[in-house]
Parts: sequence; C-alpha cells; structure tokens
Amino acid sequence: MDQFEVVVSKAEALTPRIREFVLARESGAPMPGWAAGAHIDVHLPDVGRRSYSLIETGSPRFAAEHPTAYRIAVLLESKSKGGSSFMHGLKAGDRLTISPPANNFPLDAYI
Repeated sequence: MDQFEVVVSKAEALTPRIREFVLARESGAPMPGWAAGAHIDVHLPDVGRRSYSLIETGSPRFAAEHPTAYRIAVLLESKSKGGSSFMHGLKAGDRLTISPPANNFPLDAYI
C-alpha cells in the first residue's frame, strides 16, 4: 500500500502558527500501525510531498498498533514553499492522499 486517501476530521489552531490535524479514512477503517518517531508523507497538489511526525495522545483512537486516525501538527513557516500554507488552509471534510507511516530513526529497546 503506497498511498491512500484520508479525510481531515479535525483542523484546529493550537497557536496562531500551529494547526493540529486529525486524519482518518472516510470508512473509519483502521490505518497502518506505527511506532514512536514515525512520520507520514502528505501528497499536496502543486506542492509535492511533505513529511509530518505522528503525535501519540494515549487515546485508543490514535493507538499505534491499530489506529483509526492519525494526528499531526503543522507549523506555518514564514518562508513556506507552499506546504505549510496549504496545510493551514485545510478544514474538516477536506481530502488528502498520504503514505503509510515510515520511521527512519526507530528507537532501539535497551535493557
């Protein structure tokens, strides 16, 4: 599964420059699991691919094994090349294409 479609189920300003987004499948079906440090790529029209870190909240909805939604936060960059500006314009109900979570720097368990 290289990419799949999600709907923005929540878009909320946390600060004047940071917006939180909750992304879910329209059907409510589980999405691929992830581990701490993972990110998703959001495929933006006319802008390209942008990576955003997944945020864990402790809620079963965002559980890393079988999440039904992903949560990200986006900082509006003053010198944005279009990605953060596009993301800050999103509202609930908008659709996006994303890639499954990837983790370029997984945590090792040390005992």
